[in-house]
Amino acid sequence: MLIQGKKDLLSRLLFGGPRIGERFLGNGPNGRLTVLAYHRIGSLPGEDYPFQDEIISATPDEFDRQLEFVKTHFNLVNFHQLAEMDKKNEPYPPRPAIITFDDGYADNYSEALPILRSHGLTATIYVSTHFIDAQEPFWFDMLSYYVMRMKAGLLQINRGSIKIDLTDQNRRSVRRDIGRALRVVSDKTRKLILNEPTTDELELVRTMTWDEIRQLDGAGIEIGSHTVSHPFLVQLTDRELRHELAESKERIEEETGTTVSSLSYPSGGSENFDARSVRLARELGYSFAVSYDHKIATVANMDRYAVPRVHVEPDVKLPLFKANMLLPALFVR
Repeated sequence: MLIQGKKDLLSRLLFGGPRIGERFLGNGPNGRLTVLAYHRIGSLPGEDYPFQDEIISATPDEFDRQLEFVKTHFNLVNFHQLAEMDKKNEPYPPRPAIITFDDGYADNYSEALPILRSHGLTATIYVSTHFIDAQEPFWFDMLSYYVMRMKAGLLQINRGSIKIDLTDQNRRSVRRDIGRALRVVSDKTRKLILNEPTTDELELVRTMTWDEIRQLDGAGIEIGSHTVSHPFLVQLTDRELRHELAESKERIEEETGTTVSSLSYPSGGSENFDARSVRLARELGYSFAVSYDHKIATVANMDRYAVPRVHVEPDVKLPLFKANMLLPALFVR
């Protein structure tokens, strides 16, 4: 497998200039389902940005160019459409691809939707219903804000069980370290540690409203479940797990009037969901569930309740984006 630096270099050689690579490989890999994983669309912020800039997957211009490429070489669908094809025993289109967004940030509506509309394309947007209802930030956004805005000095978290010397130079690494530490505590403990700050800057990480979500639904965008409260599913009791998967599905269907066909596991690498999650997703009527494993699925033997996705992140420039989609055996793990 190529390492990141070699991937960037080779992708620029193949896809960075005249469309030589596209002319030879333009039909893309058939027999596969390519699912792209985005979070946010927006301008890349400066050094003083207090939240996680790494989940801004692409700028609007980059997203526009990515969609132009995908539209040319793939057939864009969503999971709801695939579920309907399955019911009718119809084959999937050749070279199917799906664009997905996790979390439900407001820029999915304000930035992504107009670009999707301009290309006549659909997508699947996964929302965590508690944050839509409460209009409050995710815990990882609150953590980022605290670390990036608090004064330098000794930082004590969870009654002093975590002590860190915070400086202006190590804020980003501290934020990542604490984020990893908070992954192993319960959701209740995370909420006790991270109370919501009072600041106008929270508008920068606002989630969509139900009215915006209904407009997305009306525009042909699939709305899927990202659970109620974005927990780590492996930490939950059976009862808590059922609440997260069932309540979120019911809430979205209540607000949109459209059947929820797919689920995105929060923090969804294969280590963060388990056989219980898969079994319950099937039982509750989800037709598909997506992970955050960086792979491409093969249609013939696809696990419909652990569909992998190709990550789209700020450092994935257009040549590498193209290489990931057209040469996944070489560029995607």
